Amino acid sequence: MAITQIKGSNIEDGTVLAADIKDDSITNTKIKSDAAIAMTKLAVDPTDASNIISGTLPAGRYTDTVYTHPTTAGNKHIPTAGATDQVLTYSSSGTAAWADSGGGPSLGTDAIIRTNGLTISDDITFVGDENGVTYGPITIANTKTVIVTSPSVWHVL
Repeated sequence: MAITQIKGSNIEDGTVLAADIKDDSITNTKIKSDAAIAMTKLAVDPTDASNIISGTLPAGRYTDTVYTHPTTAGNKHIPTAGATDQVLTYSSSGTAAWADSGGGPSLGTDAIIRTNGLTISDDITFVGDENGVTYGPITIANTKTVIVTSPSVWHVL
């Protein structure tokens, strides 16, 4: 006759050893919640979610690796705060920034007329690898300069 039930009150301490129990012969589904054998004394697979009964993990039984997304060049995300008609531009290695699309200020539907201010209020230097055009007349503010390094050319039309 096969044994179908063993009660904790019938087992003396130390009489049943792990070596006496065949692999997979005792499972969580065969142990009632009021069982005399505590779950902490059973060798359970800590990666099997079915071994977690109360919804909490016993201290020291489980370890978890917290993923931290890298922030190095190539791993950064699109920055927030962009607006309609803006584009992403280079800011630094692996970092982009929102900026107005090229073409400069303009008037009219489809930016049909390009405009520029009437006064230069910044120091501007052409370093020798670009050209420029400004529609005049134009005034350069006091203490400000425009330096045109050869072979650059700046035309004021």
